[in-house]
Amino acid sequence: RNIYIASDYSTDNTVKIARSFKVRVLDIRPNRGKARALVYIMKHYRLLSRFKAIVIHDADVEVGKDYLKNAHVHINARNINITSIKSK
Repeated sequence: RNIYIASDYSTDNTVKIARSFKVRVLDIRPNRGKARALVYIMKHYRLLSRFKAIVIHDADVEVGKDYLKNAHVHINARNINITSIKSK
């Protein structure tokens, strides 16, 4: 799975819940702020050199059930993989 989560010093159960889904999670402490957390996770997992496109979502974003399926059709037409980073 190409799901990466940057938990920027979350005080809730974000890290525990995300890890239960077997996705890649960085528990960033102390917090760096959104922009630095995104840069950190992209560098840590070398995302910019591994993928042609990255989809970033904030923690409170709700997408429709067909969101990735529909996005994948358009991105796949350009031979690009989808990676989603959920940030707060």
